[in-house]
Amino acid sequence: MPHGLCKADEIIYVTTAGGPYISDYGFGYIKDLAQNYLGIPKATLIKAEMLDVEGCNADEIVEKVILEL
Repeated sequence: MPHGLCKADEIIYVTTAGGPYISDYGFGYIKDLAQNYLGIPKATLIKAEMLDVEGCNADEIVEKVILEL
């Protein structure tokens, strides 16, 4: 169990992706580090994905993510 190298209660990971976002890589790694090594109990992912896919409106996708916050 970590001794809490940081006094944060939460880490927020914000990312964008041109296609589908696979959270196992970037967010999964950061979440694992935060919870298992830094003692930060809560990890939250905020993502806007599919931004470069034909037929998807990047501005609308980003706006939707912002409104959901």
